[in-house]
Amino acid sequence: RELGTLEQLFVTPVSRAGLLLGKLTPYALVGLLETLLVLTVMIYLFGVPIRGDALLLVALAMLFMVTSLGLGLLVSTIAKTQVEAVQFAFVVMLPSVLLSGFVFPRSEMPLPIYLVSFAIPVTYFIEILRGIVLRGAGLVDLVSPVIGLVVCGAVVLSVSIMRFRKQLE
Repeated sequence: RELGTLEQLFVTPVSRAGLLLGKLTPYALVGLLETLLVLTVMIYLFGVPIRGDALLLVALAMLFMVTSLGLGLLVSTIAKTQVEAVQFAFVVMLPSVLLSGFVFPRSEMPLPIYLVSFAIPVTYFIEILRGIVLRGAGLVDLVSPVIGLVVCGAVVLSVSIMRFRKQLE
């Protein structure tokens, strides 16, 4: 935005949807490669077995990535500069990790914070990850966190796309 590249892209013969897809696809591919790398290191270097379906884990990790990319897009529509975007990212990331149940059990959180944790996509992905890797859970066992992640993703992507479209006008 600072360099005016978005305005330059508007004059190209690419549709707005194509522009958005082109902006997010490389990050999705990098995320997929990172996921595969982390799983490979987890299994072969640290000897942590995946007790459940690895393909299900990768598929749900992709769902989480799409949600995260939507959150990144939302931040980019709010921030005016790259510095602001980085600051917003920290404001979003740190509470997400702390309130997701990764560091502290959600059951031990005060009720208002516990309720806020339902709006954090990482909360659902951590449940999915623990379920598949540690307990061998299948999709049927993970219906609740999968639905939570889908709902979070739909909300985040909808708001992000609406703000992005508004920015394009």
